[in-house]
Amino acid sequence: MIYDVYTLYIYTLHFSKLWMNEKKHKKKSKQKDSQLVIRIHQKERDQFVSLCDDLDTSAAREIRRFIRTFISKHGPS
Repeated sequence: MIYDVYTLYIYTLHFSKLWMNEKKHKKKSKQKDSQLVIRIHQKERDQFVSLCDDLDTSAAREIRRFIRTFISKHGPS
């Protein structure tokens, strides 16, 4: 079957939209939906954030990593 350029363009747009919608849907399910507020001394926070910057990571990423490790070590098997 031979398609003209316009028809191929329409198919491309249609499948791109489907792919983008699927991608957005997958992304939404991974979105973080909760916050944890902690109180620490300013000096400790500044040192932690500075260290994270030096190691090319973020404070939030490292705290999430700690939480996951803690849960896997101490949580129910």
